[in-house]
Amino acid sequence: MSLYRTKDGDRIDLIVLNHYGDLVNLNDVISANKVLFGKPLNLEAGLDIELPEFVTKSDAPAKPKERGLLW
Repeated sequence: MSLYRTKDGDRIDLIVLNHYGDLVNLNDVISANKVLFGKPLNLEAGLDIELPEFVTKSDAPAKPKERGLLW
């Protein structure tokens, strides 16, 4: 997990986009950071935002090949 300390005017969507490269995990990041609840779109400086590690499809272990049943 990474930690990001906000600067005045930061937005959570842009923080997530810059960190992960997309917005797929935006709702999960917001849910993981109760400090964001009730905050305006433009955040004040000094909030510590947790950026959890997420498993992406390319990071997920490959599924073993399915084997047919013998009987």
